Amino acid sequence: MKKWIVFSFYICKVVDNNIISVYILCGGKNKRMGTEKGLVKINGKSFIELIVNAVSNFSENIFLVTDNKNYLSLGYPIIGDLYKNKGPVSGIFSALNHSKTDQNLILSCDVPFINFKILDTIIQQHYLFNKKITIAKDSSNIHPLIGMYHQSIKSVFKRSILDGNLKLINVIEKIDVEYVKFNNSSKKFLKNINSFKLLDNS
Repeated sequence: MKKWIVFSFYICKVVDNNIISVYILCGGKNKRMGTEKGLVKINGKSFIELIVNAVSNFSENIFLVTDNKNYLSLGYPIIGDLYKNKGPVSGIFSALNHSKTDQNLILSCDVPFINFKILDTIIQQHYLFNKKITIAKDSSNIHPLIGMYHQSIKSVFKRSILDGNLKLINVIEKIDVEYVKFNNSSKKFLKNINSFKLLDNS
């Protein structure tokens, strides 16, 4: 299906809607939540379904990175972590290694309030500045799991895994990164919900 995606500064014609792939990382120990974060529901919709609602205008290529077969019930294809128990560095590598597109929108499964406007801004900046990584940043935090990643950098993530360098911030600082700064009014949309207390306070 051919589709027009309208950004604030330009119109991009997406042929077969395949210019971007979306990967939602569903790993992690879920210790504070006590259950699979991506399957937690808000008003009858799981975190994953809410995230998919936000990304569906950008791509039809949506994948979940997880070894948990319970996610199959949501109807989206899943891919497993190529390196087990290595955190988000492995999740990103697994996504980029699987991807058939240069440009990839990568998100964690615990950002259920992410919206089209935030993602649109990140994608705009990614194409405008032509960096290898473009991620969200607010006044308090960097959000490396809300961002665009070029497929060509997968070797950097693989080498980091093999070297035991599993801190994501340290890995991305080796790469050409653009930080998209959002003001305080956007913080709630970027928030990681990794406990029911945070969910109740949102």
